[in-house]
Amino acid sequence: MNAFRRGGPEALKKLLELSRLNDPAGNIPHHFVCDGRIKTIYVTAEQRQALADGTLAIVVLDRYHLVPLAVAQRIQSLGKWITVVTTDDCSARDDVPDHLIW
Repeated sequence: MNAFRRGGPEALKKLLELSRLNDPAGNIPHHFVCDGRIKTIYVTAEQRQALADGTLAIVVLDRYHLVPLAVAQRIQSLGKWITVVTTDDCSARDDVPDHLIW
């Protein structure tokens, strides 16, 4: 990953492209909070379960990237300005009303 550190934003985009698991056949909406607003990404049933299990995460950079949790954590450690949404982020929110938990 040292090459990634030296590569800057282009290397980050390359890492996202190589790790991105978004499936064009995904038709199940998965809702999450980003910048105080409810956003949606469409996923497969397996991806939705992996998001719930915490093995996948969403990286927000120009668009929503579904990536393995380890990749998301690495990306976040290198760029604190990058938004990463994980299961922990969602479950730790006590301020979300019950009718909005989905």
